[in-house]
Amino acid sequence: MNKKQQQQGKYENETPLDKKTRDHVNKIFDETDKNGDNQLSMDEILELAQKIDSKVTSDDLRRIKYHLDGDDDLHLDRNEFPPLIDLIVKNKAAREAASGQ
Repeated sequence: MNKKQQQQGKYENETPLDKKTRDHVNKIFDETDKNGDNQLSMDEILELAQKIDSKVTSDDLRRIKYHLDGDDDLHLDRNEFPPLIDLIVKNKAAREAASGQ
């Protein structure tokens, strides 16, 4: 992915995000990136995921991360982040639908 695509909010295999959504996603990323290294560790990802879905486990995240960590560096960068949020929310919705909530 080139820098222009990143600035436009276009992530691999996804349609471009509108500016408001892109800004919101970037804000969440920055708040989650506690040490400011511009990548998210498993601990940072787990903390955010549990705010969205209190039932998510570290095993759930490892499975999700396996599919999203394109460069296999054991961290998620800003470009790998939007699909993570999408999957966490979809997994929560599926679990709630299955349990009848």
